[in-house]
Amino acid sequence: MQINEIKEFIDDTNKKIISDEVKKEMLEKKIDELKNTISDANNSIELYTQTILLLNHAIQYARQQSKNIIENIVTLCLRYVFKTNIRFIIKDEMSQKSTGMEFYVTDENGNIDNLTKPEDSRGGGIVDVVSLGLRLSISEILTRNGILGPIILDEPAKYVSKEYIPNVGLYLKGFSDEYDRQIIMVTHDDYLSAIGDSCFELEQTDGVTKIVKTKNGVIEESSIEELVDLDEDENIEFEIQ
Repeated sequence: MQINEIKEFIDDTNKKIISDEVKKEMLEKKIDELKNTISDANNSIELYTQTILLLNHAIQYARQQSKNIIENIVTLCLRYVFKTNIRFIIKDEMSQKSTGMEFYVTDENGNIDNLTKPEDSRGGGIVDVVSLGLRLSISEILTRNGILGPIILDEPAKYVSKEYIPNVGLYLKGFSDEYDRQIIMVTHDDYLSAIGDSCFELEQTDGVTKIVKTKNGVIEESSIEELVDLDEDENIEFEIQ
């Protein structure tokens, strides 16, 4: 091999070494970038995992709190109305697709080993009282979360036995006082209408509807429009007594 050839070989080798070193540096830089990306991704995964765990704990806590409130209020409602040790129980029902809840009531002695669904319970209007308790408890949960407003009940305890109606009325009155809540109730029951602080009776004669205040004084003319929006085309008459 001639000297020139040797020099040329050395030059080519040096160039290749330099080129390989540049490629190596580029690959090392790329590897470092990928490592940083992987590290950031792992940190994000860890953050998301912890966030999901925190949210799940918060959801479970809120779920349990709501469950406790509902069970307590409905149980108190049942016990106050029927004067027994009956309890309202909520059970989680797990399935492959979702998590649900089922409602149960115990026997009169509060035996949790003897559970039946409210709709399968006999006598006294258990379903109606449970339904009333659920409305009150859900309203209380909404209020605690900043959603304010009166509780509106349409024919509460409609199918409850007459002997228990006074207890229903007293419970509603007590709930209103205890939780400082206004209850607006539509009812045909004379006892329930009598427990209100204000009572308005609607009467219809010959197609004319009259609103009569039957408790706590006289309807002032200025307050009538707060009850009903007047319309000249409507055949509505207000009787002031």
